[in-house]
Amino acid sequence: MACAAPAVPDGQTGRMPRRPFLAAVALVALTPLVPVAPAPPAAALGPRQETTLTVAGSAGVPTAGVGAVVLNVTAADVESDSFVTVWPAGTARPLASNLNLQRDDTVANLVLVPLGVDGKVSIYQHGGPADVVVDVNGWFAEGAAVRAVTPARLVDTRDGAGPIGPDGRMTVAVAGRGGVPATGAGAAVVNLTAVGATAATFLTAWSGAGERPPTSNLNPVPGRTVANLAVVPLAADGSFRVANHVGRVDAVVDVLGWLPAGAAGATVGPPARVLDTRSSRAVGAGAMVTVPVPAAAAGAQALLVNLTLTGATAATYLAVAGSATSAVNTVPGRTAANLAVLRLGDGGAAPVLTNFAGATHVVVDVLGWFGDGSGYAPGPPARLLDTRVGHAVPVAA
Repeated sequence: MACAAPAVPDGQTGRMPRRPFLAAVALVALTPLVPVAPAPPAAALGPRQETTLTVAGSAGVPTAGVGAVVLNVTAADVESDSFVTVWPAGTARPLASNLNLQRDDTVANLVLVPLGVDGKVSIYQHGGPADVVVDVNGWFAEGAAVRAVTPARLVDTRDGAGPIGPDGRMTVAVAGRGGVPATGAGAAVVNLTAVGATAATFLTAWSGAGERPPTSNLNPVPGRTVANLAVVPLAADGSFRVANHVGRVDAVVDVLGWLPAGAAGATVGPPARVLDTRSSRAVGAGAMVTVPVPAAAAGAQALLVNLTLTGATAATYLAVAGSATSAVNTVPGRTAANLAVLRLGDGGAAPVLTNFAGATHVVVDVLGWFGDGSGYAPGPPARLLDTRVGHAVPVAA
C-alpha cells in the first residue's frame, strides 16, 4: 500500500484522488477551442443559485443527434462548504451531486450528462459563492456505447445502512434502477462520494468478482468530503461492490449512465496501473509525462484513465499537452484524483501530460478505452464557461 498520503495502493492498479479539471466518458470529435456565446454569469454563482449553459452548437458539439456530453466541471475560490449539481435543462434538479466543496477549494470532476431543453444543461451551486469552470471534452451520439441518464441516487449509507467499516464491503444494486435497464447493462457510470471518514483511507469499486483489486477510486481523509466519477463493470446480477480500506466511512453512489454488455468499440475492464512515479522520481515544474498505452488497447482512439497526484510541493495541475484546460488539480498535503478521457495521437501515439508548478508524483490507472464503433471521436477539450472572467477563455484553473 502507498506510504505517501492516504492514497492509492502502491505499485499496483489504482485510482486517483481528486481535484482536477476534467470531464467524463466518450464523445464525438471536437473542433479546436471555440468561444461560446452567450456565456452565463460573469461572476461567481451565489448561494442556491442555478444557471443554464448552452452546449449544443458550441465547440464542435452538433445541434442534433447528441445523446450526452462529457464535461469537466471545476469549482474554484469557494467561500463556504457547498456542492454542485449538473443535469439536463428543463427537468427537475435531481437528488445528486457532482462536486463536493469546502472553503478555499479548487475541485473538479468529470460529468456525463444528457442535454436538455434547447441543448442546455443546468448548474446548481448550493453554498458559496463559488466560481465555476466548465470544459467540454466531447459528446456521445444517440445510441452510442455510453447511455447517459438523469443523475439518480442509488445508495447513501447515512440513511440507514451505516458507514463501511475497516476492510468492509458494500454491494450496490444497479440493474433496473435510476434509468439503467433491468437486463443488458455491462457497466455503470457512477459518481462515488465518501463522507465522514474516520481515518485516511481509500475506496475501491469493482464488479465483485474475485478479491478486491489493488486499485482505488477515492482517497478520503478525516474532515473532507471527496467524490470521483467511476466506470465500473457489473456482475451478472447487475451489481458492483465497494470496499473500504481502514477506519469507517459513509458512501454515496449516484448513477449517471451505463454501457450495454458487449458494447461495440468500448472496453471496460479490470483497472491496470501503467504509471507510478513514486517508484522513480517526481515530475517537476513544466515537465511532461507520457501515459503508456496497454498493448490490448492497440487501435483505440482514447483511453479512460484515473489520474492521481500525490506529494505535490506546490499548488499545481496536470494539463493535456496542447490544451488550455487541466485534468487534475492538487495542493500540498493532498492526494487528488480525477477520471479522464485522453485521446491518442496519430498512429496510436501515447497521450502526454504537463505539470504546471512545483514537483508532484503522478499515478495513472487505465480503466478502459474507446475505439471504432463506440460513438466517440477524440478532440481537444474546449472551455464553455469560466465565471472568473465571464466568457470562454483558454485559462486552466
